[in-house]
Amino acid sequence: MTDARFPERWLNDKRVVRLNDSAFRTFVTTLAWSVSNRTDGVIELDDLDLIHGADPAAAQALFAAGLWSPVPGDRPGDGHQGTSPSRVRIEVFAETQTSSHELEVLENVRRRDREKKARQRAKTPAPANPASTVSPGTPSPGTVPRDSTGQEGQEGRQALEGRGLQVVPDDPSIGWPPVQQPATEGACRRCGGSLPPGLVTLGRTEHVGACV
Repeated sequence: MTDARFPERWLNDKRVVRLNDSAFRTFVTTLAWSVSNRTDGVIELDDLDLIHGADPAAAQALFAAGLWSPVPGDRPGDGHQGTSPSRVRIEVFAETQTSSHELEVLENVRRRDREKKARQRAKTPAPANPASTVSPGTPSPGTVPRDSTGQEGQEGRQALEGRGLQVVPDDPSIGWPPVQQPATEGACRRCGGSLPPGLVTLGRTEHVGACV
């Protein structure tokens, strides 16, 4: 996209400030027209009817302000401009706007840049296995994590029982297991019988294996 520039200094430029509404509008719209059509500031007066907001009657005011000038030799004759030129040149175009040649250079640079990036993308190999991009621990698409709540509860129950601890029953109707009284020193807390001296020395409070 190409934009026409309206420099801030024109807000204080007497040539621009003193223009009447019609001449100012014609100056601005023909400037944008020239940039868009890449005429490098040259305007065909026959095209003024095609430019929105332009007024052919404003040409004399723009000539008087020095913002427009007739294009020399655009009429048949001795090579000098006639009294009614067919083309005019916007005098401030070259110093404020981008020329058609500069725009062409910029377009070629952008085109080469796009082609270079396209070649780079074409050389980059695609991932061999799309599934390998899934992070560890992330469920693969289309799968639902397995509910292991029951298994974990069973494993926890077995661990508690292996340590000699009582497990709270899940079903209240099952009831609590009978409470075992603390064993006296040297006696098995399960059967109440005497423990061998070796077990007492080790601090054991019940027979190894089945009670005798």
